[in-house]
Amino acid sequence: MLDARLTQKLQKLASQACWSDDKNMCVDDYCGGNMDDAFWGGYDAGAACVARLVLGALSVPFAIEEG
Repeated sequence: MLDARLTQKLQKLASQACWSDDKNMCVDDYCGGNMDDAFWGGYDAGAACVARLVLGALSVPFAIEEG
């Protein structure tokens, strides 16, 4: 079982709304052509997706924020 602090951190990451939650996503709609914003937005979305995968595999509940 995961440590409680790690579980809380993963739940916080997993619950954050991210770009990939938008099924009609276009990166340019979020970053406006700014490469740094595109990179960091993708980084944040990746962290949320990995946290969701880990928690899902361990059957730990989380709720995604409305973004």
